[in-house]
This record gives sequence, structure tokens and C-alpha cells, in this order.
Amino acid sequence: MKGKWLAVFDKILEDKTHGSQHILIKSLEECSRFLMKYPNRSSEVFDFLNKLQETFPDMEMIQRFDLEFANSSSSKLMRLIEMTLNHVLTENEWLEREIMPLIKNSRGVLTISYSQTVKSVLEKVKVKNIYVMKSEPGLEGVKFYEELITSGEKHLIEDNEAEWLMKRHKVTSVLLGCDKFHTRLGFVNKRGSKDIVLYASENNIPVYVVGSSWKKVDEDIQFLSLDEKSQETLEVIPLRENVKIIYPTVE
Repeated sequence: MKGKWLAVFDKILEDKTHGSQHILIKSLEECSRFLMKYPNRSSEVFDFLNKLQETFPDMEMIQRFDLEFANSSSSKLMRLIEMTLNHVLTENEWLEREIMPLIKNSRGVLTISYSQTVKSVLEKVKVKNIYVMKSEPGLEGVKFYEELITSGEKHLIEDNEAEWLMKRHKVTSVLLGCDKFHTRLGFVNKRGSKDIVLYASENNIPVYVVGSSWKKVDEDIQFLSLDEKSQETLEVIPLRENVKIIYPTVE
């Protein structure tokens, strides 16, 4: 893979801003374009997708993309890509319908990092105030804030302002994405999420965690074990009474 296409795929592998859904969708859309132009070069796409899974070992949604199903066949891979994109779209619509009634009357919603699902929900429901944490050190929240289109007021805040906003009831709901979750143990998300959940718990504020069914992990050890590189940016957040994980239960 050379030139333009190499730059496109390398940029995806170097993405440290967006969440797993955005990265997977972007990857599959570019793979589809590549295969439409070069149908006999599917081996290069397989190489990229293998690198994608190696690069993001704890993004469960990316790990669930079943390369073995395609079995090195360009036509099967194209069909798998189409099925996956449709699956993501259907689940997003379901998540939007479920979460909207829970946050539509909130005086303020707080979020951290960059979740495509969270962004989609916040762009469809009118919330008076949306508080976006900068999300140090990667500043994913800055990108999220810049790209978020909302009819309400959006505020970019320092990470250490979140607790103050909750104590003064400026924030009445927290909406988070996740890289993977376990229905009994908790979820994995951007470092700093654990403190948010703690502050919300202390102030009786609900935390809604949204995720694809593909992010659900059933094995305890698989959930608790984070890759050494992932530990630099991700953390395991234990479940608390104020946390509700929302995900499609019927595929």
C-alpha cells in the first residue's frame, strides 16, 4: 500500500482522539473505498485490519470485527464491512431512543473524551447546557467540543472543574461512552472517568454509559486485563449504584 492510501490508513492507526466506534467506522469506510478501486488487493486490507486490532487491543468493538469470517476473500470482506456498518447504525438509533428520555430534562450534562455515540445523542436531544471536559493529556474533549453541533449551550471546561459543577448542581446527568463493559463489574473508559463517577455518586447524580453490544465482555479476566499501552489512557471503572450501562440487548 503506497502514497495516498498508506497515509490514510497510517492516520487511522495513529488516532488517539476518537473512540472505538469512530475508528472502526472510518477504517471500514476507507477499506471499502480501497477495495472498490482495487478489488484484487484485498490482502493489503487484511494486513491493515490486523494492524488495527493489534494497535487497539482494548477497544472491544474493533476486536469483534471477525476477520476470520472473510477468509481472505475480497467479496466476503466487502459483505462483512456492509453488515458491520448497518449493525452500528441500527444500534446507534436504538441507543439514541433509549437515552434521550433520560437526559432531555437535565439542566446540564457532563461528558469526557470523544465518544461518537455520545456525540450523536447530544446532537439530537435538546439539553440546556453541555459541559465537555478537555480530557487531559490527549485533549480529546477539545476536539469533541469543536465538532459537537447542539441547539443548547456547550461549555469547554478544565478537568478539575467537573466536581465543582456537580456540587453546585450545574450538572444533573453524566453521559459517557466506553471501550468495553461488563454488566456486573463495570466499564473501561478514558482515564479520569473513575473520578467523574465518584463525584457523581457523592452528589446523587446519575451516570449513563452507552455502548454497542459488541463492547460487552462476559469473561472477568478479559474485562479486568488491560494492555500495558492501553493503561496509559484507559482505566477500569467499577459499577456504582448511580451507574447505568445502556446497550442493545437484541442484535
